[in-house]
Amino acid sequence: LEVAYPHLDNITLYRPLADGQFLEEKAGDQLPFHVRSIQYRNFIFPLEKEGGIYYMSFETSGSLRIPLKVWSSLHFTEKTHLEEGILGMFYGALLIMLIYHLLLYIGVRDPIYSNYVVFLGVFILFQFTFSGLAFQYLWQDEVWWANQSVPFLLGLLFISMLRFTRSFLQTSHHLPDFDRLLLGIIFVSTMSLFISIFGDYSLAIKITTITSIVAAVLMIIAGLIYSLKRYHAAYYYLIANLAFLLGAGTLGLLSLGLLPQHFLTEWSLQIG
Repeated sequence: LEVAYPHLDNITLYRPLADGQFLEEKAGDQLPFHVRSIQYRNFIFPLEKEGGIYYMSFETSGSLRIPLKVWSSLHFTEKTHLEEGILGMFYGALLIMLIYHLLLYIGVRDPIYSNYVVFLGVFILFQFTFSGLAFQYLWQDEVWWANQSVPFLLGLLFISMLRFTRSFLQTSHHLPDFDRLLLGIIFVSTMSLFISIFGDYSLAIKITTITSIVAAVLMIIAGLIYSLKRYHAAYYYLIANLAFLLGAGTLGLLSLGLLPQHFLTEWSLQIG
């Protein structure tokens, strides 16, 4: 049994015993990663073919998403191998892009490239964290940071994206009023970073999710405004970022429980 969402705080499986009692098995990201019986980014509970009726309870301070999937051992192994290959190519392509633009920045010293490199770096780390891979490979015993890193990196992701938008479209020169609105979103996102570290996780994830959706909408509007003004750089910006921003907005709505979970919404950020 796979619980295919790696950010649930506490999960309890009640396994039936022969005498009618139940054995409790606990999981969740409030426990160190190494205590998991199966070392996988999502939560896995081995089940018996003739195990009877199982019960589960869930508790979390963030988005309560409970995607349950039952696999045979063979199909689960095939699924993880396919998944590892796809994710390996995905992160490999992103790292190549990051290195390429870093070399461009070293060569021309254009701040647009530096802002894009920072955005790519934060995006890679956020995606690695949100998928549960960072908890599996980077900070297995850091339970507190494994939880707080999600709203922190999400806020940092959109701060870096807004900084890139401002530098690429030069909004401070061409649209000063709109630029002040972008700066306001950056300020709110910066405050959310402090809340994610020193405040309540539930409040931090709500603020960063809502702010991210607003930021995504504003960046799409900025691209459209510049495109209508026949600012040629905006065409490239809009084409390159529309899919990403739609994916990020979809993920935000999914986290707020406003969209159902299926393949397209679950993997919307990677697709974008």
